Amino acid sequence: MKCPPFSKIQQWVMRIVNASPVILLGIIFAWSFWAYNVHLCLGLFQEGHSIQASFYIFLYHVIFIMCIWSYWTVCRTSPGYTIELKHEEDRIGLLTSSDKPPDHHLMLPITVKRDGNRRFCQKCRLEKYDRTHHCRLCKRCVLKMDHHCPWINNCVGFHNHKAFYLFLVYATLYCLVLFATTLPALIGQLSNVITVEMTTLIHWVVLVFLSGIFGIFLVPFSLFHTRQLCKNRTTIEYYEKANYRLGRRDVMRSKYFNPWDIGTRKNVEQVLGKGPWWTKMIPIQYDQEQQALGNGTCFPINTYAYETLGVNDVDDDDAP
Repeated sequence: MKCPPFSKIQQWVMRIVNASPVILLGIIFAWSFWAYNVHLCLGLFQEGHSIQASFYIFLYHVIFIMCIWSYWTVCRTSPGYTIELKHEEDRIGLLTSSDKPPDHHLMLPITVKRDGNRRFCQKCRLEKYDRTHHCRLCKRCVLKMDHHCPWINNCVGFHNHKAFYLFLVYATLYCLVLFATTLPALIGQLSNVITVEMTTLIHWVVLVFLSGIFGIFLVPFSLFHTRQLCKNRTTIEYYEKANYRLGRRDVMRSKYFNPWDIGTRKNVEQVLGKGPWWTKMIPIQYDQEQQALGNGTCFPINTYAYETLGVNDVDDDDAP
Protein backbone atom coordinates (compact mmCIF):
# COMPACT_ATOMS: atom_id res chain seq x y z
CA MET A 1 0.00 0.00 0.00
CA LYS A 2 1.46 3.30 -1.07
CA CYS A 3 1.63 6.19 1.33
CA PRO A 4 -0.11 9.39 0.26
CA PRO A 5 2.22 12.06 -1.07
CA PHE A 6 3.54 14.70 1.30
CA SER A 7 1.47 17.42 -0.34
CA LYS A 8 -1.73 15.49 0.45
CA ILE A 9 -0.70 14.98 4.06
CA GLN A 10 0.15 18.66 4.37
CA GLN A 11 -3.22 19.56 2.91
CA TRP A 12 -5.06 17.36 5.40
CA VAL A 13 -3.10 18.77 8.32
CA MET A 14 -3.84 22.34 7.24
CA ARG A 15 -7.53 21.55 6.92
CA ILE A 16 -7.57 20.26 10.49
CA VAL A 17 -5.63 23.29 11.74
CA ASN A 18 -7.92 25.71 9.91
CA ALA A 19 -11.03 23.96 11.20
CA SER A 20 -9.82 23.82 14.84
CA PRO A 21 -11.16 27.30 15.82
CA VAL A 22 -14.59 26.36 14.43
CA ILE A 23 -14.52 23.08 16.35
CA LEU A 24 -13.45 24.91 19.51
CA LEU A 25 -16.31 27.39 19.21
CA GLY A 26 -18.74 24.53 18.62
CA ILE A 27 -17.58 22.84 21.82
CA ILE A 28 -17.87 26.09 23.80
CA PHE A 29 -21.38 26.75 22.50
CA ALA A 30 -22.51 23.19 23.26
CA TRP A 31 -21.03 23.20 26.77
CA SER A 32 -22.38 26.68 27.63
CA PHE A 33 -25.86 25.63 26.47
CA TRP A 34 -25.81 22.64 28.80
CA ALA A 35 -24.16 24.43 31.73
CA TYR A 36 -26.46 27.46 31.60
CA ASN A 37 -29.75 25.60 31.20
CA VAL A 38 -29.00 22.71 33.55
CA HIS A 39 -26.80 24.20 36.24
CA LEU A 40 -28.32 27.69 36.41
CA CYS A 41 -31.86 27.81 35.05
CA LEU A 42 -32.90 24.36 36.28
CA GLY A 43 -31.48 25.24 39.71
CA LEU A 44 -33.58 28.41 39.78
CA PHE A 45 -36.69 26.34 39.02
CA GLN A 46 -35.85 23.96 41.85
CA GLU A 47 -35.43 26.85 44.26
CA GLY A 48 -38.84 28.26 43.33
CA HIS A 49 -37.69 31.18 41.13
CA SER A 50 -39.88 30.12 38.22
CA ILE A 51 -40.48 33.56 36.72
CA GLN A 52 -36.79 34.47 36.79
CA ALA A 53 -35.79 31.10 35.34
CA SER A 54 -38.42 31.33 32.58
CA PHE A 55 -37.22 34.81 31.62
CA TYR A 56 -33.60 33.64 31.56
CA ILE A 57 -34.48 30.63 29.38
CA PHE A 58 -36.53 32.70 26.91
CA LEU A 59 -33.89 35.41 26.56
CA TYR A 60 -31.08 32.89 26.30
CA HIS A 61 -32.68 30.74 23.64
CA VAL A 62 -33.64 33.67 21.40
CA ILE A 63 -30.06 34.94 21.38
CA PHE A 64 -28.59 31.43 21.15
CA ILE A 65 -30.71 30.49 18.13
CA MET A 66 -29.91 33.72 16.28
CA CYS A 67 -26.22 33.41 17.12
CA ILE A 68 -25.94 29.81 15.89
CA TRP A 69 -28.01 30.59 12.80
CA SER A 70 -25.74 33.52 11.92
CA TYR A 71 -22.62 31.49 12.63
CA TRP A 72 -23.76 28.59 10.46
CA THR A 73 -24.64 30.99 7.65
CA VAL A 74 -21.36 32.89 7.66
CA CYS A 75 -19.36 29.65 7.76
CA ARG A 76 -21.28 27.99 4.94
CA THR A 77 -21.78 30.98 2.64
CA SER A 78 -19.19 31.85 0.03
CA PRO A 79 -17.99 35.45 0.41
CA GLY A 80 -18.03 35.77 -3.38
CA TYR A 81 -15.03 35.02 -5.58
CA THR A 82 -14.11 36.59 -8.89
CA ILE A 83 -13.47 33.13 -10.28
CA GLU A 84 -17.16 32.33 -9.72
CA LEU A 85 -18.33 35.25 -11.81
CA LYS A 86 -19.20 34.87 -15.44
CA HIS A 87 -17.38 37.33 -17.63
CA GLU A 88 -19.94 39.83 -18.87
CA GLU A 89 -19.33 41.57 -22.16
CA ASP A 90 -21.40 44.60 -21.23
CA ARG A 91 -20.73 46.22 -17.88
CA ILE A 92 -23.26 48.44 -16.14
CA GLY A 93 -23.03 51.96 -17.54
CA LEU A 94 -22.78 55.22 -15.67
CA LEU A 95 -26.08 56.04 -13.96
CA THR A 96 -27.01 59.68 -14.19
CA SER A 97 -30.24 61.63 -13.99
CA SER A 98 -31.46 65.16 -14.29
CA ASP A 99 -31.53 65.70 -10.55
CA LYS A 100 -27.96 64.41 -10.10
CA PRO A 101 -28.42 61.67 -7.48
CA PRO A 102 -25.98 61.58 -4.55
CA ASP A 103 -24.54 58.27 -5.65
CA HIS A 104 -23.31 56.97 -8.98
CA HIS A 105 -22.52 53.56 -10.44
CA LEU A 106 -19.34 53.36 -12.46
CA MET A 107 -18.47 51.61 -15.69
CA LEU A 108 -14.74 51.69 -14.98
CA PRO A 109 -13.15 50.76 -11.65
CA ILE A 110 -11.88 53.74 -9.68
CA THR A 111 -9.20 51.80 -7.79
CA VAL A 112 -6.09 51.21 -9.87
CA LYS A 113 -2.44 50.28 -9.54
CA ARG A 114 0.16 52.90 -8.70
CA ASP A 115 0.95 53.39 -12.36
CA GLY A 116 -2.72 54.03 -13.14
CA ASN A 117 -3.37 50.72 -14.88
CA ARG A 118 -6.30 48.52 -13.96
CA ARG A 119 -5.76 46.05 -11.16
CA PHE A 120 -5.13 42.48 -12.20
CA CYS A 121 -4.46 39.41 -10.05
CA GLN A 122 -1.47 37.48 -11.32
CA LYS A 123 -2.41 34.41 -9.24
CA CYS A 124 -6.06 34.15 -10.26
CA ARG A 125 -5.35 35.56 -13.73
CA LEU A 126 -8.47 37.70 -13.41
CA GLU A 127 -9.27 41.38 -13.12
CA LYS A 128 -9.63 42.83 -9.65
CA TYR A 129 -12.84 44.78 -9.30
CA ASP A 130 -13.25 47.70 -6.92
CA ARG A 131 -12.90 46.57 -3.28
CA THR A 132 -11.72 43.11 -4.42
CA HIS A 133 -8.59 41.64 -2.83
CA HIS A 134 -6.70 38.37 -3.07
CA CYS A 135 -6.77 36.17 0.04
CA ARG A 136 -3.59 34.18 0.46
CA LEU A 137 -5.38 31.63 2.67
CA CYS A 138 -8.36 31.07 0.40
CA LYS A 139 -6.03 31.49 -2.60
CA ARG A 140 -8.72 33.37 -4.50
CA CYS A 141 -9.81 36.96 -5.03
CA VAL A 142 -12.72 37.91 -2.77
CA LEU A 143 -15.39 40.43 -3.74
CA LYS A 144 -15.56 43.35 -1.30
CA MET A 145 -13.15 41.54 0.98
CA ASP A 146 -13.24 42.63 4.61
CA HIS A 147 -10.79 40.15 6.14
CA HIS A 148 -10.12 36.45 6.57
CA CYS A 149 -11.53 35.24 9.89
CA PRO A 150 -10.02 32.05 11.39
CA TRP A 151 -13.03 31.66 13.73
CA ILE A 152 -15.27 30.95 10.75
CA ASN A 153 -12.56 29.38 8.57
CA ASN A 154 -13.74 31.62 5.79
CA CYS A 155 -13.31 35.05 4.28
CA VAL A 156 -15.74 37.84 5.03
CA GLY A 157 -16.85 39.33 1.74
CA PHE A 158 -19.78 40.64 -0.24
CA HIS A 159 -22.14 37.67 0.16
CA ASN A 160 -21.57 36.79 3.84
CA HIS A 161 -20.81 40.21 5.36
CA LYS A 162 -24.33 40.47 6.78
CA ALA A 163 -24.15 37.06 8.45
CA PHE A 164 -20.73 37.90 9.90
CA TYR A 165 -21.91 41.20 11.36
CA LEU A 166 -25.03 39.61 12.85
CA PHE A 167 -22.92 36.84 14.35
CA LEU A 168 -20.74 39.48 16.01
CA VAL A 169 -23.78 41.25 17.43
CA TYR A 170 -25.47 38.11 18.72
CA ALA A 171 -22.23 36.62 20.05
CA THR A 172 -21.64 39.85 21.99
CA LEU A 173 -25.18 39.75 23.40
CA TYR A 174 -24.69 36.06 24.21
CA CYS A 175 -21.62 36.80 26.30
CA LEU A 176 -23.25 39.76 28.03
CA VAL A 177 -26.36 37.76 28.95
CA LEU A 178 -24.32 34.83 30.28
CA PHE A 179 -22.12 37.14 32.32
CA ALA A 180 -24.95 39.33 33.67
CA THR A 181 -27.19 36.41 34.70
CA THR A 182 -24.55 34.01 36.03
CA LEU A 183 -22.46 36.52 38.01
CA PRO A 184 -25.19 37.34 40.62
CA ALA A 185 -25.64 33.63 41.33
CA LEU A 186 -21.89 33.19 41.71
CA ILE A 187 -21.65 36.19 44.04
CA GLY A 188 -24.55 34.79 46.08
CA GLN A 189 -22.74 31.47 46.44
CA LEU A 190 -19.49 33.15 47.50
CA SER A 191 -21.43 35.27 50.02
CA ASN A 192 -23.09 32.14 51.45
CA VAL A 193 -26.52 33.40 50.35
CA ILE A 194 -26.89 30.47 47.96
CA THR A 195 -25.61 26.95 48.54
CA VAL A 196 -24.91 24.73 45.55
CA GLU A 197 -22.85 21.68 44.76
CA MET A 198 -19.20 22.05 43.85
CA THR A 199 -19.86 20.84 40.29
CA THR A 200 -22.43 23.57 39.74
CA LEU A 201 -20.11 26.17 41.25
CA ILE A 202 -17.33 25.18 38.84
CA HIS A 203 -19.69 25.56 35.88
CA TRP A 204 -20.72 29.01 37.11
CA VAL A 205 -17.11 30.12 37.50
CA VAL A 206 -16.19 28.92 34.00
CA LEU A 207 -19.31 30.52 32.50
CA VAL A 208 -18.47 33.89 34.06
CA PHE A 209 -14.81 33.60 33.10
CA LEU A 210 -15.35 32.63 29.45
CA SER A 211 -18.23 35.05 28.85
CA GLY A 212 -16.20 37.83 30.45
CA ILE A 213 -13.06 37.11 28.42
CA PHE A 214 -14.88 36.77 25.10
CA GLY A 215 -17.04 39.78 25.93
CA ILE A 216 -14.00 41.98 26.54
CA PHE A 217 -12.86 41.33 22.97
CA LEU A 218 -16.27 41.13 21.28
CA VAL A 219 -17.72 44.41 22.57
CA PRO A 220 -15.05 46.71 21.04
CA PHE A 221 -14.84 44.46 17.96
CA SER A 222 -18.59 44.78 17.40
CA LEU A 223 -18.46 48.55 17.92
CA PHE A 224 -15.62 48.80 15.41
CA HIS A 225 -17.51 46.85 12.75
CA THR A 226 -20.69 48.81 13.46
CA ARG A 227 -18.81 52.03 12.74
CA GLN A 228 -17.32 50.50 9.58
CA LEU A 229 -20.79 49.40 8.52
CA CYS A 230 -22.17 52.91 8.94
CA LYS A 231 -19.19 54.36 7.02
CA ASN A 232 -19.37 51.71 4.27
CA ARG A 233 -15.74 50.82 4.77
CA THR A 234 -14.13 47.39 5.06
CA THR A 235 -11.36 46.47 7.47
CA ILE A 236 -8.83 46.40 4.63
CA GLU A 237 -9.93 49.86 3.49
CA TYR A 238 -9.60 51.14 7.04
CA TYR A 239 -6.00 50.00 7.48
CA GLU A 240 -4.54 50.19 3.96
CA LYS A 241 -4.03 52.94 1.42
CA ALA A 242 -5.67 52.69 -1.98
CA ASN A 243 -4.87 54.16 -5.39
CA TYR A 244 -7.73 55.98 -7.05
CA ARG A 245 -8.00 56.90 -10.71
CA LEU A 246 -7.96 60.70 -10.88
CA GLY A 247 -9.32 61.87 -14.21
CA ARG A 248 -7.83 60.13 -17.24
CA ARG A 249 -4.21 59.51 -16.24
CA ASP A 250 -3.44 60.74 -12.73
CA VAL A 251 -3.52 58.63 -9.56
CA MET A 252 -4.44 59.70 -6.05
CA ARG A 253 -3.14 57.54 -3.20
CA SER A 254 -4.99 57.93 0.09
CA LYS A 255 -5.96 56.03 3.22
CA TYR A 256 -8.73 58.34 4.39
CA PHE A 257 -10.57 59.03 1.14
CA ASN A 258 -13.81 57.02 1.21
CA PRO A 259 -15.79 57.21 -2.05
CA TRP A 260 -18.20 54.43 -0.97
CA ASP A 261 -19.85 56.41 1.85
CA ILE A 262 -23.28 57.27 0.40
CA GLY A 263 -25.03 58.02 3.69
CA THR A 264 -25.56 55.96 6.82
CA ARG A 265 -28.93 54.53 5.82
CA LYS A 266 -27.81 53.41 2.37
CA ASN A 267 -24.51 52.17 3.76
CA VAL A 268 -26.35 49.91 6.20
CA GLU A 269 -28.77 48.79 3.50
CA GLN A 270 -25.87 47.63 1.31
CA VAL A 271 -25.06 45.00 3.93
CA LEU A 272 -28.26 44.35 5.90
CA GLY A 273 -30.79 44.84 3.10
CA LYS A 274 -33.61 47.28 2.36
CA GLY A 275 -36.50 45.42 3.97
CA PRO A 276 -38.21 46.04 7.33
CA TRP A 277 -35.99 46.31 10.41
CA TRP A 278 -36.63 42.73 11.50
CA THR A 279 -35.31 41.37 8.18
CA LYS A 280 -32.07 43.19 8.87
CA MET A 281 -31.63 41.19 12.07
CA ILE A 282 -31.85 37.72 10.53
CA PRO A 283 -29.11 36.18 8.33
CA ILE A 284 -31.12 35.86 5.14
CA GLN A 285 -29.78 36.19 1.62
CA TYR A 286 -29.80 39.42 -0.34
CA ASP A 287 -32.93 40.36 -2.23
CA GLN A 288 -33.02 41.59 -5.80
CA GLU A 289 -33.78 45.16 -4.77
CA GLN A 290 -30.50 45.33 -2.90
CA GLN A 291 -28.50 44.70 -6.07
CA ALA A 292 -29.11 48.31 -7.06
CA LEU A 293 -26.76 49.35 -4.25
CA GLY A 294 -23.87 47.16 -5.33
CA ASN A 295 -23.44 43.73 -6.90
CA GLY A 296 -19.99 42.80 -5.70
CA THR A 297 -18.16 44.08 -8.77
CA CYS A 298 -19.16 47.74 -8.81
CA PHE A 299 -20.57 50.04 -6.18
CA PRO A 300 -22.17 53.48 -6.08
CA ILE A 301 -19.97 56.36 -4.98
CA ASN A 302 -20.88 59.66 -3.37
CA THR A 303 -21.09 62.97 -5.19
CA TYR A 304 -17.92 64.32 -3.58
CA ALA A 305 -15.89 61.37 -4.86
CA TYR A 306 -17.58 61.58 -8.25
CA GLU A 307 -16.49 65.18 -8.66
CA THR A 308 -13.08 64.82 -6.98
CA LEU A 309 -12.02 61.88 -9.13
CA GLY A 310 -13.21 63.64 -12.28
CA VAL A 311 -15.15 60.65 -13.55
CA ASN A 312 -16.75 62.77 -16.27
CA ASP A 313 -13.29 63.51 -17.66
CA VAL A 314 -12.84 59.91 -18.75
CA ASP A 315 -13.51 59.46 -22.45
CA ASP A 316 -16.06 56.94 -23.57
CA ASP A 317 -13.30 55.26 -25.55
CA ASP A 318 -11.69 54.17 -22.28
CA ALA A 319 -14.70 52.10 -21.35
CA PRO A 320 -14.61 48.40 -22.18
